[in-house]
Amino acid sequence: MATLSKIERRKRMEYFNLNDGNRIPKIGFGTYKLNGSRGVFAIQAALKNGYRLLDSAVNYENEGAVGRAIKNSSVNRDNIFITSKLPGRHHKYQEALEQIQESLYSADLDYYDLYLIHWPNPKENHYLEAWQAMIDAQRFGLIRSVGVSNFEPEHIEYLYRETGVMPAVNQIELHPYWSSKKFVSMIINIILLLKLGVRFSVVVKPFKKKKLLN
Repeated sequence: MATLSKIERRKRMEYFNLNDGNRIPKIGFGTYKLNGSRGVFAIQAALKNGYRLLDSAVNYENEGAVGRAIKNSSVNRDNIFITSKLPGRHHKYQEALEQIQESLYSADLDYYDLYLIHWPNPKENHYLEAWQAMIDAQRFGLIRSVGVSNFEPEHIEYLYRETGVMPAVNQIELHPYWSSKKFVSMIINIILLLKLGVRFSVVVKPFKKKKLLN
C-alpha cells in the first residue's frame, strides 16, 4: 500500500475557521494518559506522521511532555496547534489567570493556540470568572483562541450574554456510548446562528476503543 509523504499529508490537512479569525485542524491528536518519556515519544511520533493539533489539559498532567515533544520535533512551533484546558478547581479569576501562566511554563511555550475551560463546574459556579480571565489572557497574548469543553447550551449562552464573547470552540464527547439530545439541539442552533453571522465550532472528541459488536 502506498503511503503519503510528509508534504502530501500537510497539503491534505483541512481546517475549521474559528469565529476569531484563527483556524484549527479538523483532526487532532489526543494526549490523555501520555505521560513521561513514553508520552514524549508518542507525541513526537504523531507530529512525524502529520498530526498538527495536540490536545492536552492541566488534569492530564502532561503539559511538560507535550512541550518536550514539540522541542524535540523537527516541526516548527508555528505549524503546530496546541490546546490545553483549565481545570474546574481553578475557576476564580486570579487562580485561572495564574494557572494559564503555569500551563505555559510547564510546556515551555510562549502561547497556547487554544485554551479551554475543561468543564463548567456549576456547583461552584465560578466559570464566568474563568472566562473573563481567559479573555484577558487572550488580550495579553498568552492565548490565541478561547473556548470551552463539556459545556451545555445554557452555560454558553450565559458567557455570551455576560461578556459578549462567544467561545470559539466547545469540545464535547459524543459517541454511541455517550450522546445527548441537548448537544444535538445545540448543534442545530449553531447552524442557525451561522446563518445570522455568529460563528462557533463544536469539536467532537473521539471515544476510547470499545467492542461495539459481539
